[in-house]
Amino acid sequence: MVTGKATPKLIGPDTVRGVIDLIEQYFEQGWTDGLPIVPPTEELVDRMIAASGREPLEVVGVVPHLRQAKTCRLRKPLIDLS
Repeated sequence: MVTGKATPKLIGPDTVRGVIDLIEQYFEQGWTDGLPIVPPTEELVDRMIAASGREPLEVVGVVPHLRQAKTCRLRKPLIDLS
């Protein structure tokens, strides 16, 4: 996994070009298995959160790691799923 690079948010009037560039970045970085992808947008993530009926910052899991528990809040996995 590549770390230290932020995925750009898709904003502005030319989001089509931004989506295409982002999809290409996913393939170049090896972040997809080759199946079609849909980059997460604020709107898609917000719709998924609303459909879940849960709070976006609700803790949905805890992963023990190096003597310090890491929490996973609802918003993060939904970004990954969208």
